[in-house]
Amino acid sequence: MAPLISQALQKDGKQDQVDVPLADQTGGRGTFITWLLRHLPEKLRTPERVGLDQMLVSFAAIRTTTMALTKVVWELAKRPEYVEPLRSEIHNVFGSEVDTTDMCINKDALSRLQKLDSFIREVQRWCLSTFVTPSRRVMKSMLLSNGIKLPKGTSIAFPAHAIHMSEETPTFSPNFSSNLTNPSPLIFDGFRYSNLRSIKGHESQHQAATTGPDYLIFNHGKHACALEGSLLYVKSR
Repeated sequence: MAPLISQALQKDGKQDQVDVPLADQTGGRGTFITWLLRHLPEKLRTPERVGLDQMLVSFAAIRTTTMALTKVVWELAKRPEYVEPLRSEIHNVFGSEVDTTDMCINKDALSRLQKLDSFIREVQRWCLSTFVTPSRRVMKSMLLSNGIKLPKGTSIAFPAHAIHMSEETPTFSPNFSSNLTNPSPLIFDGFRYSNLRSIKGHESQHQAATTGPDYLIFNHGKHACALEGSLLYVKSR
């Protein structure tokens, strides 16, 4: 990375010399390195330091994606009965282009891989990295419906593993639908969610890239981690 970073450092120095406004100093690059140079003290602007920071950010960005893909591969290796149905679905979606240079992997095609999406979501439910969600801090005092008070500044987390493994969670209840036999959450069912999507009114629900009170892999609500890009990458592998 040294040549690229050295080039960016030289360009940044020239911009400073001609007093280019801060908002215009990106040079159209739009890269993390460009942003980093806006905030690093002069003594830290070295190829080694900038390269290290770039790699740390890259590792942090791909960590969850790498973990998700690894879990999917592990579970698929342990459960070979899923290989053929998933392969068949891929062939149905991509047809004769499978394994050729003409194969077009895009968002629309990946969205039609319903069984694969279900398998990925079930793996993430089954193989949680932690027993609770990442903690969140209460920004203002609040009173819950059960009478519990949460003062401002309180750090809270939710028991994701217990929720994912409980029949009291509506999605995993045996009585969730009279039109479908819902397996216990203590049983791995790779097509659990594609089956749930066969229920009228649920066709667009239970997607791997969506969170919910019954699926807390990356928390839930407006501060949940973005999933779509990560899981599209996992699907395309």
